[in-house]
Amino acid sequence: MESDPGRGTAVHLTVPVQISRPDHARAALPNDDAVGRAINERDLLDGEDGGAEPALDPYLSRTLPLRILLADDNAVNQKLGLRILERLGYRADTAANGHEVLAALARQPYDVVLLDVQMPEMDGLTAAREICAAWAPPARPQLIAMSAGLHPNDREACQAAGMVGTIHKPIQAAAVQAALCRWGVRRADPARIPPAGHATPKHGEQDGDHPAHLGAAEGGDRPPFSLVEQRAGGLGSAIDHTVIAMLRRELQEPGETDVVAELVGLFQAGAPPLIARIHAALAAGDVRMLRQAAHTLRSSSDNLGAKPLAALCADLEHHARAGNLAGLALLQARLDAEYARTVAALTTEPAAD
Repeated sequence: MESDPGRGTAVHLTVPVQISRPDHARAALPNDDAVGRAINERDLLDGEDGGAEPALDPYLSRTLPLRILLADDNAVNQKLGLRILERLGYRADTAANGHEVLAALARQPYDVVLLDVQMPEMDGLTAAREICAAWAPPARPQLIAMSAGLHPNDREACQAAGMVGTIHKPIQAAAVQAALCRWGVRRADPARIPPAGHATPKHGEQDGDHPAHLGAAEGGDRPPFSLVEQRAGGLGSAIDHTVIAMLRRELQEPGETDVVAELVGLFQAGAPPLIARIHAALAAGDVRMLRQAAHTLRSSSDNLGAKPLAALCADLEHHARAGNLAGLALLQARLDAEYARTVAALTTEPAAD
């Protein structure tokens, strides 16, 4: 307290106030140096946070307004990704391959593009390189990779292609939220039309044609999910019911359409053609077709907690990457049987309350 004759008395109070902002609500504004660090730091996106998952923020889109493009050729992944983004308050657009991503960016600006690495026609790495060549940083969206089983070499490939970070599959709502908070930046609105003379890859260019393609160095690695663990644990349940419970807990509101039933419907529609492609690839010795079909089926299976089926797909994918398709008749038969067991378990799953 200070008193000054003729002027009055001034009272000064010091009140300790702690302003806390949850980690999941922080929006980083990465510069070139931050982008390099982001790929290597340990955080929730790498599944190494070591703590409890933060609560989803249904008002994130208000505090961090973003225009988002979700690129994935897998219908189950698309639906799951859109539902997660809806829970955060976002309405995203979708694309099924790199060509569609480039076309969407030419039509309108986006702040964030979530890029599946292994898409047909043009993969995520090729699309990222094209985007970086066509749009300067002030207008370029933040490119975030989505992929299963990223290895250190894969991270380097993502970073070299211009991606700022990764989300591991199966997609987790908390990881998507963390990615948007960390790398989501509202962009200015200059024209994003590619410069004159910009050449896009031919539509016949396939995932894996570029030498830096993700997974090119994985041929000798052990697959992320191996039948060794499945055999050790016995046949077990076809479905991990904790995954089903988590989907409903995070993405289901009372009175809404059952999100699990929607995902199961998409899975049942998309899986038979993929299994047919696996059969055809094994008969023809087509390693690329086998790798793509097994990878897509594995991703859908993982998202629904069908871990034994995902493990079989991972083994097939591993053999395809190694170029070794000999003696896989038994594995193919197990895949068919496990798919039937998975569908039976999913279709008898109790509906949401």
